[in-house]
Amino acid sequence: MNNTGTTAQPETTAENTVQAPVPQPWAFGGWLWLLGFGIWLGPFRLLVNLWGLYQPLFSDGDFSDILHAASAGFILLIFSEMLINLLMLALSVYLIYLFMRKSSLLPKYFFILAAMAATFLLGDTLITSLMFPQLEVWTDDIIKSLFSSAIALGIWVPYLYISERAKNTFVC
Repeated sequence: MNNTGTTAQPETTAENTVQAPVPQPWAFGGWLWLLGFGIWLGPFRLLVNLWGLYQPLFSDGDFSDILHAASAGFILLIFSEMLINLLMLALSVYLIYLFMRKSSLLPKYFFILAAMAATFLLGDTLITSLMFPQLEVWTDDIIKSLFSSAIALGIWVPYLYISERAKNTFVC
């Protein structure tokens, strides 16, 4: 006891402070291999899709024709689509970085990308169908992409937030 009637507490110094142990991430395993494979393929899949979509537009001269003849709304749609696609490409590359670092930010950014892809695909398809009712916009590719987005949002996002393996792997 000290002179105030209380028990003296030891002085805290850098040498005797107790720090909580830093959690060590688990190794990749189980379903994370499949998720990682999808994360690694994401940017390449997107690049192939973008090349197939935009390469004919630019190489045939159609893009300049569209810019000169199209309405302002359609031009805005095209540029918005390009910008969002580039943003999703950058985010998908960033996901690879987060995955390899075993970053605790991965679940959050995976959800953001999955939600962004689903919302963009659905919104872009609906706007295009309203602008061009004569076009068949609900193609097999669109339906497959929506199904893929539903799997990402319905299975992979909950897995990243609920799974013990994911919680103990993405801790950095």
